[in-house]
Amino acid sequence: MTATNTIDTIEDLIGVLDRHPQWLEAVRSRILTRELLELPARFAALVEQHRDQGERHNELVETVKELTERVKELTEKVRVLTERLNALTEKVRVLTERVRVLTERVNELTGKVIVLTDQLEELREEVRRFIAATDRRFELLEAKTDRMLDDLGVLKGAHARNAAVEEASTIARELGLRRKKTLTRDDLWDLTDHADTTAIDSADLRSFRRADLIMEATDEAGNTCYVAVEISYTANGRDTTRALRNADFLTRFTGRSAYAVVSGMRPDDRIRDSIDSGSVFWYQLDPEIMQVE
Repeated sequence: MTATNTIDTIEDLIGVLDRHPQWLEAVRSRILTRELLELPARFAALVEQHRDQGERHNELVETVKELTERVKELTEKVRVLTERLNALTEKVRVLTERVRVLTERVNELTGKVIVLTDQLEELREEVRRFIAATDRRFELLEAKTDRMLDDLGVLKGAHARNAAVEEASTIARELGLRRKKTLTRDDLWDLTDHADTTAIDSADLRSFRRADLIMEATDEAGNTCYVAVEISYTANGRDTTRALRNADFLTRFTGRSAYAVVSGMRPDDRIRDSIDSGSVFWYQLDPEIMQVE
């Protein structure tokens, strides 16, 4: 080692290390541990990290401030909502009480309706029984009325027939004839007994023998003829048919002319055409002769 590199004192050592930096590093490596050697770098890194953390801390502080403000706002909103909720809760409580009262009233009314329904059903049943009984009474009354009307019709017909029989001569006179006699049931039987009736229905023959009025008459020349009269209170198509049929039978059985006459208090509109055409003669009974003395 040269004189310049002689180390006698600590100052000499420092001077040598200053002149030879590589030696300084070698000495440092020998004297210091790796941890101590890395300490400056780690300290610098720590300082840098601390600075970064400081910045982050500031950001966090700002964030916390913002969050605090938002929490305050939310807290105020929650308070307002809580007040509203409390108000709604009170309203719900009041409404619930009203609903309870109404429910009780509805239940009470329902009970009354059930009772009234039962009473109404009983009333309906009574009404149905009453209607059924009334219908039955009406049916009996209607049947009785029908029988009375039938009886009245028979009586009216019989009375009209008796009146027309008494008017027999007048009926013949209005036809321009003179009545010789009124044929009895026996006379009509005699006519049918001496005639060929094989082609005539037995019901028609029976009806002919029961004709209302059959007269033997003479015309202006003195010739014998016959008049077949059917009589009803209200003359209808059946009377017209019988009168025409009986007049036809008289001509067939006797070979003489015969006239068909329908008599009564009034003619049915349905026989007007037969009367107007002259196929049958209409004889109106006088209402005065129909009066019962």
